[in-house]
Amino acid sequence: MTINELLPILILLFVVFILVYTLTIRILESFEYESKMETLGKIAKAMIERGSNVNIENLMNVLDREKKDKK
Repeated sequence: MTINELLPILILLFVVFILVYTLTIRILESFEYESKMETLGKIAKAMIERGSNVNIENLMNVLDREKKDKK
């Protein structure tokens, strides 16, 4: 096979790889978001039971900072 015959196949394989990679990343991000919301719900519930004032934006900022610190 010549390079002219292989080039379209290589381009197609590259495009498929990019699509699979993108979909995988999106799926993983959705699980991460779901986990984050579940954690926020548990924290908010505990704060409400204690009678504390709940501010979701502050909770999300704290979780984001903790995530950055772990990296």
